[in-house]
Amino acid sequence: MKNLISFARIVEKRGIMFFKQKKNYQKIDGKKGRDCNERWAVLDAFVNENPNALSIDVGAAEGYFSKKIAEKTGGRVIAIEGSEHVLSRQRTYCNDEIESGKILSMNIALTDKNVDFFTQHQYDYCVLLAVLHWIHNPDFVLREFAKVSKIVFLELPELEDKKSWNQPYLKRIADEFGTLENYIAGISGKQILQVTKVVSHTAGYRRIFVLG
Repeated sequence: MKNLISFARIVEKRGIMFFKQKKNYQKIDGKKGRDCNERWAVLDAFVNENPNALSIDVGAAEGYFSKKIAEKTGGRVIAIEGSEHVLSRQRTYCNDEIESGKILSMNIALTDKNVDFFTQHQYDYCVLLAVLHWIHNPDFVLREFAKVSKIVFLELPELEDKKSWNQPYLKRIADEFGTLENYIAGISGKQILQVTKVVSHTAGYRRIFVLG
């Protein structure tokens, strides 16, 4: 864990960014943003109390899921976020957990070039909600986190979602794998334990896949 903290300080100074979210993403204060309660209900059924738990939330945004996991497990969560606007909101929303060491808030854009800093650890829960299609080399990132995580919560746009970012990625999945299920199982090497439809902000619905 010490090497992650040192790495976090280096990254903070460099201000590494990839995609910059300039608007509210998660509705944490009654203002604009995507409601997270429905998605948390899916995660909540699998997350258990365990003060020794270590989890990671990639693309944590305002930190809604990081906070919920930290509260329920009583353990620690690494929250990775590369956009200043939502990160600023996260550090207010999760201030108590950050100050107590329950959440390690990291200002970094995850790529296939730095994922190894995080996959040196074993995780109880890995959150990849609506983030893989924003990451360079998402296959590699999913595969590496799946290797070191007991449970992975994964949300991707439906292949027919024409309003989603990264249409080439969705087209490749369709061309090479046919379905999201085939892609997720094939790349992660994990079993799909549950699939749940949730309301989407770019189409009628998305699905959360629970992998274990």
